[in-house]
Amino acid sequence: MNYINVQSSNIKSIGWKDRKLQVTFKNGVTYEYENVSETVYHMFVNDDEPGKFYRRSIQRKYKETKI
Repeated sequence: MNYINVQSSNIKSIGWKDRKLQVTFKNGVTYEYENVSETVYHMFVNDDEPGKFYRRSIQRKYKETKI
């Protein structure tokens, strides 16, 4: 999985492969989300405020696993 660093106060990087999205936070915790489309991934990494996008469009919308 390739990760992209983003400009965010909480999120360090975002990775995506085979419909699995991984979000690594600046505190070192990583969560994986299943069945995330490539379109949603691109919207996430290109959003001007990825933290807000995460809360609005990822968190609690997809099955979450702490890894």
